[in-house]
Amino acid sequence: EIGRGGMGAVYLAERADGQFSKQVALKLVKRGMDTDEILRRFRTERQILAGLEHPHIARLYDGGVTEPGDVDPGGRPFLVMEYVDGRPVDAYCDAKRLSIDDRLALFQTVCEAVQYAHRNLVVHRDLKPSNILVSEDAAGKPQVKLLDFGIAKLLAEDGDLSVPMTKTGARVMTPEYAAPEQVQGTAITTATDVYALGIVLFELLTGRRPYGTTGRRLADIKQVVLDTEPERPSSAVRKPTDRVQRDGTTETITPEQISAVRASTADRLQRRLQGDLDVIVLKALRKEPERRYASAEALMEDIRRHRAGLPVSARPDTLDYRFRKFVKRHRFGVAAVAAFLILVLGVATMTAVQQAATARERDRAERERDRAEEVATFLKDLFNASDPYLATTDRLDTLRIREFLDLGATKVQREMKNEPVLQAEMLDVIGNVYRNLGLYDRAEPLLVEALEQRRALLGPAHRDVARSHQSLAETFQAKGEYESAERHFRQSLDLYPKQEEESSLLRAQALSGLASVLRDRNEFDEAELLLQEALTIQQAKLGDEHLDVAHSMLQLGRVYQDRGNLVDAESLYREVLRLHRKLLGDDHPKVAGSLDNLAVVLRQQTDLEAAEPLAREALMLRERTLGPDHPHTVTSVYEIAGLLRDKGNFEQAVALFKRIIEADRRTLGDRHHYVGLDWRELGTTYLRMGDYDEALNAYQASLDILHDALSENHADIAVVMSGVGNAHLQKGDLERAEPILRKVLDMRRSTLGEDSWWTGVSKSLLGDCLMRQQRYAEAEPLLVDGYETVRDGNGPTEATLRRLVTFYEAVGNDAEAEEYRMVIAGSP
Repeated sequence: EIGRGGMGAVYLAERADGQFSKQVALKLVKRGMDTDEILRRFRTERQILAGLEHPHIARLYDGGVTEPGDVDPGGRPFLVMEYVDGRPVDAYCDAKRLSIDDRLALFQTVCEAVQYAHRNLVVHRDLKPSNILVSEDAAGKPQVKLLDFGIAKLLAEDGDLSVPMTKTGARVMTPEYAAPEQVQGTAITTATDVYALGIVLFELLTGRRPYGTTGRRLADIKQVVLDTEPERPSSAVRKPTDRVQRDGTTETITPEQISAVRASTADRLQRRLQGDLDVIVLKALRKEPERRYASAEALMEDIRRHRAGLPVSARPDTLDYRFRKFVKRHRFGVAAVAAFLILVLGVATMTAVQQAATARERDRAERERDRAEEVATFLKDLFNASDPYLATTDRLDTLRIREFLDLGATKVQREMKNEPVLQAEMLDVIGNVYRNLGLYDRAEPLLVEALEQRRALLGPAHRDVARSHQSLAETFQAKGEYESAERHFRQSLDLYPKQEEESSLLRAQALSGLASVLRDRNEFDEAELLLQEALTIQQAKLGDEHLDVAHSMLQLGRVYQDRGNLVDAESLYREVLRLHRKLLGDDHPKVAGSLDNLAVVLRQQTDLEAAEPLAREALMLRERTLGPDHPHTVTSVYEIAGLLRDKGNFEQAVALFKRIIEADRRTLGDRHHYVGLDWRELGTTYLRMGDYDEALNAYQASLDILHDALSENHADIAVVMSGVGNAHLQKGDLERAEPILRKVLDMRRSTLGEDSWWTGVSKSLLGDCLMRQQRYAEAEPLLVDGYETVRDGNGPTEATLRRLVTFYEAVGNDAEAEEYRMVIAGSP
C-alpha cells in the first residue's frame, strides 16, 4: 500500500502476465464504499483519465472490477494507473531548497497540465500538493505529474456541477483547498481549479496556506473561506506558522526557517514576493469566480511575464508601473541614460540663464498661442461637423468626409508640431471622428499618438489624459479587443477622483463605458453596478432628460436583455428612444440605434409585427446618415435578416447573412466578434431550414472566431454551442447532442442564473434529447422546468410547449398533453 484516501487505497503493483515488466499504481475502492454512486464515480474517473494524454498528467492504463475470490466479496472497481515515484510538490521544493523562481517554473508546468484538462472539458476539483507529485529524470531534472482525477467531472457530461457526489450529500472536496463555491455547494467551473492553484501557489511561496485552516472544523473553514480576505503573501511570510506533524504534534515554523528552504533570508523573501506575486496570488484567490483569472493559462501567462520582468495583467497598467518594470529589465542601459540626462540637464541649466534675457518675447508668444487656439477651435468644429454622431447640419458625402479627414490628419501631424498640446487635441478629435465613421484602424494610431503626447506634456494624471484613455477604450471596444478596452476605461477611471465635483460627470461617462465592455465580456453583475452608479451621478447632475442619461439607460437595457430579462429591457429601450427623438430629432443615427435595440427585444419576444417596422426604419435612417458600408448600418441589415428568418423566408435570410459576413469582413476583419456572430446567425438559419450539415459548418466557423475573441463561458459562445447541440439532436445523433447540451446548460446556469429564460431553453432542449432516448424520468422535470423558466422570463414559449405535448403523448398521458395543447392554442 502506498496511499489511502476517502474512497479507497492505492497499491504499488506489477504486471504479472509475463509479457513485459512494469510497475503501476493500482487504485481499489475500499470495502463498504462500493455503492452505486461510488461505482459511478469510478467509472467517471476511468472515462476521464482515458481521454487525458499529457506528459504532466498520470496516465490510465487499465480498469475493471475485481473477481470474486481475489478480494472478498468481489465486484469492487479498480484503476491501473501510471506509478509516479515522487514527492508532493511542496515537500519536493522544500527538500531541494528551491528558490522562488525555480518554484514558479514548476508551478507553470502545473498550470499547463491543468489548462490541458480544462481544454478537454475536465475540472479537477481537488488540486492540492499531494495530488501534484514531482520526481526526477535520469539527468536530475524535475518532472511534474498531476494525479487523482477521481472527483473530476466532464463539463459536457453533467448539466449541474453543483450536485453533490456522495451518498450522504456531503460535498467531495479537500476543505483546506476548497473554493467558496465548493463550500457553498454552488456551480463548479474551471475558476474553481484556478482558486485551488492560487492556494497551492501561496503555499509554495510562503510555506503556509492563506487562511490557516489546518485542524479546524468544516463549519469554521467554510466561514473563513467565505468571509475572510487572504493576506498578501509578502506579509504572511514574515509570520511564524504552526505545522501539524504526522504524530499529531504541532511544530512552529519561523520566518527564518521558511526563507531558508527558499534559498533566501526573511527580508529578501518578503521583498521578492512584494508587488507582482502579491497581486497574482490574490487575483487567483478572489471570492467571486468571475474576478479570478479567466483560465489556468492566464495565470500561467502572468507568472511567465513576471519571471521575464514584464508587466502582468493582474496589476493596473500604469505608466509608472511599466517604467519600473522597464528599469528592472534594463538596469545598465537605464543607468547610462541617466548619466547622459544629468549631463544634458547641466547644459540646460546654463541655457536657462541665457533665456532669461528673452523674457520680453513672452507676451508675443502668448498672443500667437491665443491665435493658434482660435484656429484650432475653428478646425475642431469643422472636423466635428463631419462626425455623423455629432453633426446637426446636413452631412457631407462619406467619401468626401474621408478625404477631408485624411488631409486634415496629415496637416495636423506635419504642421502643428510647435503647438503640441493643441496638436494632441486635434488628433483626438480626428481619431474620434474616424471611429464614429467605422474606420477603426485609422482612428487607433491617431488616438494612441494623442495619448502619448498628452502624457508627456501634461503628466500621467491630467484630465485630458483620462479623456484620451476613454477615446482609445471606445475604439478598442468597437474593434472587439475587449481586454484593451477594459484596461483603458479603468485607467481613465483612476484619473477621475470620486470626491472631485468637476470630475463627476466625466467619471460617470467612464463608468458607463466600462460597463458596456464588461457586458461584452459577460461580466453582468459588475456592469449593472457600474451603470447604476453612473445613472445616479448623471440624474443628480443633469436631470432625467439628458443624452448621457439615455446612454447609460441603453447600456443597462442591454445587460437586462443579455440576461434574458426582456420586459425590463424593453421598458428601458422605449424610454431611450423617446429621449433620443426628443433631444436629437428623428433624423439622427442614435435614434436608429434605439429603434434597432427595441426591434431586437421585441423579436426575441416573438412580436414580429411590432419589430419589423422599427427595424426597417432603423435601416433607412442609418443608410441615410452613415452610408451603406458603415458597421452600424450592417447591424441593421443583420436585424432585417433575422426577421426574415423568423418569418420563414429562409432563402432570403441565408443570402442576406452571407452578404453581411462579407461586409463585416471588409470593415472589421475576418476575426472580429461580430463576424463570429454573423456566422452564428447563418448557422441558425440553416438549422431552421433543416439543413443540419450546413448549420454545423457555419456554427464551427463561428466558434473558431468567438473562442479567440471571448471568454470561455461567454453567452454568445453558449448560443452557438446550443445550436450545435440542437443540430445533432435534429439529425438524431443523440450521443453527440447530449454532452453538448449539458455543457451549455451548465454555462448558462453559471453566468446567467437559474431563472434566465436562456437557461430555460437549455433545460427544454436537454429534456428533448433525453426524451428521444426514452429516458422519460430524467426528461420530464427538465421539460417542465424549462417551459416554466422561459414563461416566467417572458421568453418565447411555443417550442418548449410543443416538446411537452410530444413528451406526454409519448408516455401515454393524454390529459397532460391536452392541457399543454390548450396553452398553445391560447385557451385558459
